[in-house]
Amino acid sequence: MGEDASALTKGDRIVWKTDVVNSDQSLLVAYNGPAITSRKRYYWQVKVTDNLGNSSGWSASQYFEMGLLLPEDWKAKWIQADIPGDSAGQPAPLLRRAFELAKSVKRARLYATAHGIYEAYLNGSRVGDQFLAPGWTTYNKRLQYQVYDVTTLVKKGANATGVVLGDGWYRGWLAWENNKNIYGKSLALLYQLEVEYEDGTTEMVTSDGEWKNTTGPYTRNGIYYGEAYDARLE
Repeated sequence: MGEDASALTKGDRIVWKTDVVNSDQSLLVAYNGPAITSRKRYYWQVKVTDNLGNSSGWSASQYFEMGLLLPEDWKAKWIQADIPGDSAGQPAPLLRRAFELAKSVKRARLYATAHGIYEAYLNGSRVGDQFLAPGWTTYNKRLQYQVYDVTTLVKKGANATGVVLGDGWYRGWLAWENNKNIYGKSLALLYQLEVEYEDGTTEMVTSDGEWKNTTGPYTRNGIYYGEAYDARLE
């Protein structure tokens, strides 16, 4: 495993090398190398040796990219829509912020999650292809977040981002009877857009007090209910 694909294929700049591991385990193998870093991309290759000592060639290099590993990596703040309604069955909040990027963009990542479910947009394009993100979890114990490569969705100059929040499992009706607001009553957003410019400098756009909010055409939504959409409110 290394930090550069071309160097890795030459055996240079290696971060971690296991040598031959005698095991029949090929899934859920614990990482046992040096500490890895938030946001960094790591490239890896593998080869297989059988019980007779015959080895394959090296695989093509692949990569994985780390998310935010430490609490202090998060500079964003939780924000809520300043609109009436703090229980299931209310209109879906819409949140929006305009921002400027001063230089040409080399790389951009969005780290996002919500109390409830969310759909994010950048300059009119939907971010990612997931539905019902961040997904169900035991929200009072852990909260999943997603990482998106949004390099092609932002540009030098004027930009705008928007997010729609829904009840989801967080405060929506679950199971039977009047079983709602299991984990909380108020929807909220945590949003951190990190931009690296071509000159190596960086900029960050986060959920903070600069966002605007309102409601729109989603007048009601829920895991079982689906959604009510009033196109007159677009």
